[in-house]
Amino acid sequence: MTSPAFKIGVAVVVWDDEKILVGKRINGHGDGTWSVPGGSLEQGETPEECAARELMEETGLSGEYFRVVDAYPWVDRPDGYNIVVACD
Repeated sequence: MTSPAFKIGVAVVVWDDEKILVGKRINGHGDGTWSVPGGSLEQGETPEECAARELMEETGLSGEYFRVVDAYPWVDRPDGYNIVVACD
């Protein structure tokens, strides 16, 4: 499958009390840095579905309540957009 010209990334923010789930990135963009789970939105997928899939793929955790809380253009990529999804 070819990827669309417009790239959309989804970041998943998971918190419990005053703690936020982060992980150290390996073997890819931002290698060695800390980040919330996330990845690229696939064709036909909603941001919430992408968030659930990426959370499971990257952490083995499942979430129940996902909601979009923000969206903004990528600073370093004019053909891309970031969507932030919260998991309560």
